[in-house]
Amino acid sequence: PPFQFFSDEELFSGMYIDFMGTDAAIFRSLTRRNAVRTDQHNSKWLSEPIFVDAHVIPDGTDPNDAKIYFFFKERLTDNSGSTKQIHSMIARVCP
Repeated sequence: PPFQFFSDEELFSGMYIDFMGTDAAIFRSLTRRNAVRTDQHNSKWLSEPIFVDAHVIPDGTDPNDAKIYFFFKERLTDNSGSTKQIHSMIARVCP
């Protein structure tokens, strides 16, 4: 399932973009600034993520320093490239 957050009238999402469920992304949209997203089809950024949750978490006392954290699981390959294991992951986004 997709996970979305509105922050200062901008939408931050972690989801699969395409119909086939092969293009996962964390992106910012509905913004006055340019929309941005993680690199498309780059397994170094996201590798078959299963998004679990997202939260805005303060970073110090300044509310403008809050970060958006996406929590997800990924299937990662070992050095041989054959075995896939599930790992818990966190991505931090600066709004």
